[in-house]
Amino acid sequence: MNLLTTPQELKTSQIFKGLIYGQPGVGKSTLALSAPNPVCIDFDKGMKRVEPQFQTPSLQVETYQEVLDLLNSDEIESFETIVIDTLGKLIDRIGDYVAAENPKFRQGNGTMTMQGWGAIKGHFLNLLKLLESKNKSIIFVAHESEEKSDDKTIKRPDCSGSARKDIVKELDFMGYMEMAGNKRTISFSPSDKFYAKNSLGLNEYIEIPNTAKGNVFISEKIVRLTVQRLQEQSDLRVQYDELKQLINSNISELKTVEEVNNYYQEMGKKDPIWDSVFYEKKLLADRIKELDIEFNKESKEFESIKEVKASEEHDPEVKKEEMLYQEIKKSIEDCGSVEELEGLLEGDDTKRDVNWLRQLQNDSYILLMECVEDMKNLLDPEDNIVEGVC
Repeated sequence: MNLLTTPQELKTSQIFKGLIYGQPGVGKSTLALSAPNPVCIDFDKGMKRVEPQFQTPSLQVETYQEVLDLLNSDEIESFETIVIDTLGKLIDRIGDYVAAENPKFRQGNGTMTMQGWGAIKGHFLNLLKLLESKNKSIIFVAHESEEKSDDKTIKRPDCSGSARKDIVKELDFMGYMEMAGNKRTISFSPSDKFYAKNSLGLNEYIEIPNTAKGNVFISEKIVRLTVQRLQEQSDLRVQYDELKQLINSNISELKTVEEVNNYYQEMGKKDPIWDSVFYEKKLLADRIKELDIEFNKESKEFESIKEVKASEEHDPEVKKEEMLYQEIKKSIEDCGSVEELEGLLEGDDTKRDVNWLRQLQNDSYILLMECVEDMKNLLDPEDNIVEGVC
């Protein structure tokens, strides 16, 4: 049995975890209830403020034990989404719960001790695990609070203790709701004004439509569109892998210069997927190295390196260059003094031949000059150059 999961085997999830927070009275609870088939754990007891046609079954929370009892019962099995309204009140009820278990967790003024906050954190993390085990989407609702840093003020979900940081790590999205004129909006990308999170690739800023045609924003604009996009990406991944396999197969079969040139001419005609163009170029580059083939920038075609060398060997100009280089090199090496070397280089024939090699701008001239330098240093180490050669 394979323990690893391939990208093709990953399943598109239709279960999401999100948090909505923002200004008072912007409709956070109603928006949360637009998730698919929701049940509400109503810590804030705000269901009565939701328009009657959008109200859903809810637990009007008195104690945290009631929440645990509900989540461990069969009553929520038929629902697809659990709405927690609000996150801040949830932490308060967990605080009451741990203080009832151990009164030492709460000080005389009502605030929690450090040990008390540690107990709250433990219960909260256990609750997140319990919620996740229900295999349902989860939407948290929170009020906003302000966090000041230097001269800046930033909006964040109102929540005591470390719960906000603990929960944000688990979320797929976190949206900040506010009014823009007379329109409700929600933003999913973090800014210097508010916290947000967008792991689903949602639009950064969305205007929330009115509910005249129903309360379906999260169901339609988040869940349905995200599932559709993830499925499209999954399908595209399959196409990507198939394209890479085709590229691998085609390039591995290339054996001749003609086949390489024909393939190169057809390369740009395939529809690219992600980095497939760069993948194909890299694979082709590796293949032509194996075949000892190079690209000629002038002819814009590939050619065999061996054939190019063989052609150069039969080229009269190349032969003349090589023979001339060897002759001058031998003459330089035969010089026994600086005077002989300078006399050789001052000769009309040698001057003409060296200038001709220089005009070719090739390796022979460079090698010849290196030979002159080496011989000059050997005969007279204190001198650095032979006058008239360069």
